[in-house]
Amino acid sequence: MIIVFMGGPGSGKSTHINKLLKSKILKNYEVVFKPEDKFFLLDIYKKLFGANTTSQFVESKKHGVGKNFKMNFLRHLIAIFYPLAILAEYTLDYIHYEILSKNKILLKERYIYDYVVTLNCNLDINLKAINQIFLAFPKPFINVFLDVDARTSTGTQRKKQRVGRIKISCFIKRLSRYIEKLLNIKRLLSLMQPEK
Repeated sequence: MIIVFMGGPGSGKSTHINKLLKSKILKNYEVVFKPEDKFFLLDIYKKLFGANTTSQFVESKKHGVGKNFKMNFLRHLIAIFYPLAILAEYTLDYIHYEILSKNKILLKERYIYDYVVTLNCNLDINLKAINQIFLAFPKPFINVFLDVDARTSTGTQRKKQRVGRIKISCFIKRLSRYIEKLLNIKRLLSLMQPEK
């Protein structure tokens, strides 16, 4: 079975997973933890084309198509390959942990639904077919959304990425709107983190 904690930066995903891993609740199960953004196919891609190609992709989207053939090629490759790599990984995980191996538990910090935001907001990849496929993906056994106030989330994201406050708060607002929509569509359990 798959247990997922979703939420924005600073919502406590890692904290809750670490508590679960240390507790005795799951002692009768074989537990596997996969950190967020860890995909087998993307690791291969980064080894082939370099670890910085995703950030170069974001820069190239901002500044338009350049004259560099390699960058243009990688730009189009990422726009197609990245969503497909995510879909393939989640499909294999779902088959393995939800259908074939009921005595194993996969703990994840994010689920496929989160990546609609990543693709749209962070990478500016907006493919309607991919969005629909991601949102139609079956729910895991347990999927908890950890809600957090925008101020905490913005501060956490700024510390991680060292980017401007306006850009981050814009991202957090888009993320919040998307999550509200997602909670209604998928009927996910939502827990509000207490303010610090």
